[in-house]
Amino acid sequence: MLPLILENLEAGKAISIVPEHQQLTTERAADILGVSRLHFAKLLEDGQIPFHTVGADRRIDFPGLLTYKDRRNIERRAALDEIARAEVEAGTYDVVILPEAAEDD
Repeated sequence: MLPLILENLEAGKAISIVPEHQQLTTERAADILGVSRLHFAKLLEDGQIPFHTVGADRRIDFPGLLTYKDRRNIERRAALDEIARAEVEAGTYDVVILPEAAEDD
């Protein structure tokens, strides 16, 4: 784990240390995912991420957030792989297509 932390620090990436059973606010959870609070609220309402309420506020368990993040990353990778496969099959994977107006420059 420490080598991964050091690697990210060397790359200039932000590092957050969060206790495993930490309960997060919607704002903090949205920041961890890199999405807006509005989009994050929609994920909660759609049942994508488990949460519970404390008074009028929603709280998200950190492990549940990480489970969603991992699933999202797997789905993104599969979608990118599918796009690349389709481009290879079409013979356009490494072909650069410029708009007509760009050819005049």
